[in-house]
Amino acid sequence: MIIDRVYAELENMINAENTPSPKLKDSIISFMNAYEALSEMKFDISSQGALTEIQNDIKILFQDGDENPFATFITQTAQKIDVTLLDLKFALIRKKKMLRIMGDDPRLLTTEDPDTPTLVLSSKTEDALWNIPKNLNTLVLEYCKLSERALEAIGSLTELNTLEMLGCTFQTADLNHLLGCQNLKKLKFHPNFNLKLLKKFPHLESLHISGRVLSPEGMKQIAEVSQLQELILNGRLRHNLIDESIKPLTQLKNLETLIIHLPAALTDRCLETIGQMASLKTLRIPDGDNFTDKGVCHLLSCVKLEELELSFTQLTEKGLHALKYLPCLKTLTLEASRITFDGVKVLAEFPALESAKIGGEAFWSTETQKAVIAYGKEIGVEIQCS
Repeated sequence: MIIDRVYAELENMINAENTPSPKLKDSIISFMNAYEALSEMKFDISSQGALTEIQNDIKILFQDGDENPFATFITQTAQKIDVTLLDLKFALIRKKKMLRIMGDDPRLLTTEDPDTPTLVLSSKTEDALWNIPKNLNTLVLEYCKLSERALEAIGSLTELNTLEMLGCTFQTADLNHLLGCQNLKKLKFHPNFNLKLLKKFPHLESLHISGRVLSPEGMKQIAEVSQLQELILNGRLRHNLIDESIKPLTQLKNLETLIIHLPAALTDRCLETIGQMASLKTLRIPDGDNFTDKGVCHLLSCVKLEELELSFTQLTEKGLHALKYLPCLKTLTLEASRITFDGVKVLAEFPALESAKIGGEAFWSTETQKAVIAYGKEIGVEIQCS
């Protein structure tokens, strides 16, 4: 294509001994950067009508040796390509039905995912939010300063079913505009959101809260989302209100997945409460410092459990013996436990177990790890040691 040959000629020009004037060189580099960005969109740009004019203009340009018009034209061309690039991104968004929007602070920018169209939000691009294809399914917002107008534009995406808001700032009252996303099924935020709004999303099934101090009142608001199937809590609880905070979750009769990653002193009383959640299929608590064999017994009423993780606990083989009465358990993770090598042998009595990851001081030696893995092969369970 003409534009490819132009790119090559420009590259030769700025590397040649008779380098053009600094102003012209800057214009050329600006053009080249825009072209490189355009190429990364993985489009057949020869088929894009918006670029036909640019290609023709460049072809004509190289018949004219006047440097000043050349410099002006290259700058204008770079601007055209920037506009075209945005148009092409929206075409990609329309095709993939997903978009990632990032704040314009250069300290926060990360490498773009080539499979996910990305837009940098600034005062100049905020109006472009209204041009986001209305068939968008997934929207990820990272470190954005969201004005009321921006949230209003997002709220107009009526087909949106996944929304992530990570490190964003906004006025809490402006979040009401998001209620336009009535088909929302998955919501992830860090750290702030108006929990009172959660129950107003009638199809919300998955909620991921990160980096937030969770109070009993906040947990009650979460529990009002009666159709919730997945809940991931990755934050903090007020230390004197831990047990009270967990109790409202027993109202979630459709909850199948509960993942709690809280740097707090979770106790056996919490396991007693979780034991009342009969619908659970997946339970993962990687920070269970105070969990004991007695507490684990409360989970036996969760007869649908298929995946269980309880790590950094005081669990011994006595607790492991109790878990064999979970009829559907397929995956078990007990890292940093007090289980011994002999205790592992009870895994042969688990009716549905397929894989296990067992850890603790007793499994640090290479010889022990090899013996445990070999035993797993004997009983048909894939066992890892840590």
